[in-house]
Amino acid sequence: MSPTASTETIASASQSGVHAGPSGHEPGELDYHALNAMLNLYDRDGKIQFDRDREAARQYFLQHVNQNTVFFHDLDEKLEYLVEENYYEPEVLEQYDREFVKDLFKQAYAKKFRFPTFLGAFKYYTSYTLKTFDGKRYLERFEDRVCMVAMTLAAGDTALARNLVDEIIEGRFQPATPTFLNSGKKQRGEPVSCFPAGTPIDTADGQRAIESLKPGDLVLSHDGTYAEVEQLIENDNDQQLISISHFGHKEPIRCTPEHPILVWTTRDVDTLIEGDGADPFNGFVWLAAKDIHHSDFIVTTAPSEARARRSYDLMEYVGAGVYEEVDGLICKVNQDKKHRNKQRHSQRFISVNRHVEESYDLGLILGWYIAEGHVSKRSTERTVADGVHFTLGAHETSYHEELSSAFKRVFATELSVHSNSSDHSVRMVSNSKVVAELLLSLAGTGYSTKRLAHSVLTADEQFQRGVLMGLFRGDGCSTVGGMVLDLVNPVLVDQVQLMLRRLGVMSIVRRYTNQAGNLTGHVVVPGLPGVNEEFIFDIGKNLQNYVGRKGTLRTTYQTVHGRQVYGIRELVQIDETPDKVYNLHVKGTHTYSIRGTVVHNCFLLRIEDNMESIGRSINSALQLSKRGGGVALLLSNVREHGAPIKKIENQSSGVIPIMKLLEDSFSYANQLGARQGAGAVYLHAHHPDIYRFLDTKRENADEKIRIKTLSLGVVIPDITFQLAKANDDMYLFSPYDVERVYGVPFADVNVTDKYHEM
Repeated sequence: MSPTASTETIASASQSGVHAGPSGHEPGELDYHALNAMLNLYDRDGKIQFDRDREAARQYFLQHVNQNTVFFHDLDEKLEYLVEENYYEPEVLEQYDREFVKDLFKQAYAKKFRFPTFLGAFKYYTSYTLKTFDGKRYLERFEDRVCMVAMTLAAGDTALARNLVDEIIEGRFQPATPTFLNSGKKQRGEPVSCFPAGTPIDTADGQRAIESLKPGDLVLSHDGTYAEVEQLIENDNDQQLISISHFGHKEPIRCTPEHPILVWTTRDVDTLIEGDGADPFNGFVWLAAKDIHHSDFIVTTAPSEARARRSYDLMEYVGAGVYEEVDGLICKVNQDKKHRNKQRHSQRFISVNRHVEESYDLGLILGWYIAEGHVSKRSTERTVADGVHFTLGAHETSYHEELSSAFKRVFATELSVHSNSSDHSVRMVSNSKVVAELLLSLAGTGYSTKRLAHSVLTADEQFQRGVLMGLFRGDGCSTVGGMVLDLVNPVLVDQVQLMLRRLGVMSIVRRYTNQAGNLTGHVVVPGLPGVNEEFIFDIGKNLQNYVGRKGTLRTTYQTVHGRQVYGIRELVQIDETPDKVYNLHVKGTHTYSIRGTVVHNCFLLRIEDNMESIGRSINSALQLSKRGGGVALLLSNVREHGAPIKKIENQSSGVIPIMKLLEDSFSYANQLGARQGAGAVYLHAHHPDIYRFLDTKRENADEKIRIKTLSLGVVIPDITFQLAKANDDMYLFSPYDVERVYGVPFADVNVTDKYHEM
C-alpha cells in the first residue's frame, strides 16, 4: 500500500494527546510563529514567557509536523517501504529479529518524549529527521531516529540497543551529529573524518599514538614547522576504514573514507581545502581518501624550521659534586677533607670542554653512538651514566681515526682504544659521565629504544649530515642499487627518513621481522643520480658493491617543486571498523603528519577581513559539505557593520551578508538531501555585530537577515562572565581598530587579558 500524507501518524495526534481540526489549529488560536515570537516579549510582570515557547512547540506539531508526516498503517509497512525505497539500510535491520525491532520502537514511544522548546523541535525536523526525496514530507519521528541510531551503534547487541534508546531519549548520551544524522540511512553523507587509535603522529618527542596527544603538544605540519595541538577530537564510528600505502613507506595509513590527504596529481580535480599546503596550479590538492586515485602521489613533509645553532653548556650535565671551569674545561673540585694536601681538582674526573657547539663533528659522534654506541651505568641511589662505549670492526681503521679525531676536536679529550682479537672488534671508550649524559639527552640508550630528540630533528643541516654520516657508516651497507640501513628500531628509522628528506635525499622505508623475531626498520637510499648518489659517495662504505640506478619509474617517487612525493602502492577499503576514531585541531597550520605523510585536521576555517579570504572560505565550505563534512567558520575578524573601508566611513556590511552566503552554500551542497549542509559560524561575544548576529535566528526576523539552517556559536571569554557576575557594562571592540592598534587579528587577541587596556 502506498503511503499518503495524513493528519494522523504512528505518533501524531494519538501520541501527543491532542486532536486538531482540518486546518491544524482551532479558530482564534495563535500559530506557532506568533507564539514563538512572544518568547521575546515580557509579560505583565516583566517575566519571559517560557510557557509560550512550550505552547509554540505543541502547535508546531499540530499545525505543521502532523500535517506533513507520511502515514503508515503499522511499523511493518513503514520499515518495508523505507527499505524498498532505499531510505533505510537493510543491513542494520537484518541484525535483529523483527519482533525485537517492534519492541524497541514501543520502548522508545513509551517514553512519551516531548521537545521542551520550539527551537529544538524546529531544528530537528528542519535538519535531522528523514524526509522524502523531494524534501516535502517527513518519514521519521524523533523516536524513530533514536531507534535507528541505537540499532546501528549496537551492531546486533539487543541489550545495548535498549540501553542506548534509554540513554539518548533521557538526554544522558548524545551521539556526534554526523552519527545521529546518518545512522541507518541508505542515502547519507559520511559520518566522521578521523584515524583509528594507535595511528603514529610525528611529534616533537618522536612518534606518538594519536589518542595519547593532548593540547599543547607539538606536531609536524605540512610546512616543516612544529605546530601546537589545540584539541584532541574523539568520535564514534560505524564505517569501514580505507588503507593507503605509498612507495616511500610500506606501512599503510588507515583512515575514514573522507579524511583529507595532501596529494600531487596530474588529474583535473578541485582541491577540497584551499591553502594549508594546497597549490592547485602546480598539482598539489587536498582530496578525501576515498577520492584518491592510483595515479596520484602522496605528499610528504620533513622538519625544516630554522633556529640558531645551539651551544651546549656541559656544566648542565655534570651531576652531583662541585665543578668549575678552568681554561674552558670542566674540572671537578676535590672535596676530600681527610687528605687536605691533595690537588684542587680530581684526577679521576675526565675534563672536557664546557661549551660544545652544534657542528658536523658533534653530529658525526652522535651518529656513531646511535649505530655502534652504548652508555655504561653504575647503580647508586639512582642509575648514573659513567661512560660511553663505541664498538667498531678491527679492519675499519679509517673510521677509528675519524671518530677519535672528531671526539678530540669536540670534547678536548681522547678515546681509549681496546682491541678484541676473538671477535675482531675494537672498543673505543670515554669514561666521561658528562659526555655520556649529553648523548643520553640527544638520543637515549638501548638498541631498540633510542630516539632522536626534538633538538636533533630541528638542528641545522651540517649537524644532521654528520648524524647521518656516522649512522650509515656504522650500520649501513652499499648494495648494487643504493645504500641500506637496518635498525632493530622502526621508530628511529622513521626519524632517519625525516632527516634524509630534509637534506633532499629520497628514501624508502620498509619493516620486517628478523630471524630473532624482532621488528626491524629498513631504510633504502636508492642510487639515483644527483643528491642521492652524492650522499652514497660521501658515506663511502662498501662502494665496491655499488652500481647505481640510472633511472626509475616516475610512478614510484619523484621530487616536485621541492617536495618529495610518492606513488600509491596500495589503496583498498578494509574490513576494520573501530568504535572510536580520533582527529586533531592544530593551531595555525591546520595540518599534521603520519610517518611524514601530510593530513588535514578537523574542518575549522577562519574568515579574514578581505574578499579573497571570504571567497576561499565559501569554496572550502562547499567542497567539505559536499563530502559530508561538518564545517565551522570563525567570523570574529570580519569588520562590523558600518566600519570604514579604505578610510571611508559606513561602508562595511558586517558579518550578516557573509552568513547568508554561507547558508546558501551549505543548502546547495546538501549532504545527499540528508540535511541542509552542516555549517556553523562563530562570533566573538565582544564583536560589535553580536546583537545583529543573534537576531538572525528570530522567527519573526526580516527575511533579508534571517538565518534558518546555519548553526550559530558565540566565543565567550572569561572576562564576559566576570562582567556579568559583577553586573558591569560590557564593551564591544571593532576588529578593524583592534588589528590596527595591536597588529594582529581580533581573534588572536586574548580579550580577558587585554579587556581593560582596550
